[in-house]
Amino acid sequence: MTLAQVDRFVFPAGDPGIASYLFERLFAPHNLRERLRRSAGLAVRVAKPLPEDMPAVEKIDAALRSLDLAASRWLLVEDYSGNERNRIVVFLFGEGEASPSAVLKLGSGLQREAEALRFLAGHLPAELRDSVPRLLSWQDQALLMSPVPGVSAYVEMQGLLAPGRAVDRHFDAAAEWLFRFHEATGASHGDFWARNLLIGPTAVVDWEHFTEEAPIYADLFHFPLTYGLNYPWERWRRLPPDEAFRRTFLEDNRVSRAVRRYLARFGDPAALRPPFEAWLENGQYRDLLGRAGRSVFSG
Repeated sequence: MTLAQVDRFVFPAGDPGIASYLFERLFAPHNLRERLRRSAGLAVRVAKPLPEDMPAVEKIDAALRSLDLAASRWLLVEDYSGNERNRIVVFLFGEGEASPSAVLKLGSGLQREAEALRFLAGHLPAELRDSVPRLLSWQDQALLMSPVPGVSAYVEMQGLLAPGRAVDRHFDAAAEWLFRFHEATGASHGDFWARNLLIGPTAVVDWEHFTEEAPIYADLFHFPLTYGLNYPWERWRRLPPDEAFRRTFLEDNRVSRAVRRYLARFGDPAALRPPFEAWLENGQYRDLLGRAGRSVFSG
């Protein structure tokens, strides 16, 4: 198998189906040129060839053998550089398939996610079960799950030439799903942010930080804070954290208005300000909020 790499993604060279899935569903453009190519339906980056004896390939082959699976086509996503987890995610494709038939995670510390998926299978109402992966198999350092459709809100946010057009859709989907999820389970996803929220239909992935019983605030506040910090505010670029926080929570703009509507889904925004201040770990953010004349909590 001849391999190619784009950013953190490794896949069989010369497989247009997997390449299309990568650039349409998983790859977040890094600059205007890549956004323009994505909007034109072109490959965002040119893939570079790789040696076939990569250590990650050996891990995949060993895991597939241990799970008694055969997959000639796959798309590998390496963990972020500097991330101590050292995990990889593998999308497995059947022959001729344009979408994956299963998702395989490899690495240490995956038991918590396996237990989370077992819990969700038994506690989610029927209308929410398809919004999370199903656990297919679990072995030491190998977790096999069903795929879920949709595109990451983060990928969409970063890929659109006019990202503001998606803001309301993202926050509406996040609010609706989170309200129903917490009402049904009282649990916490633990890392509820745009990268883990899939749009069209709504789904949520990456359950490794799941907590069976937790107040809603961890998920509720994490989503708008991380959305604002990652949003391409000017010239498709992020702002320094303090300025991004100011625009997300203290100014009047498309994002802050979406944040207020999102919070209102869970009660009076003014009543949510004290728990939000208590939840904030960054003292500078608390100071900015304390000095502000207006915020999403006051209207």
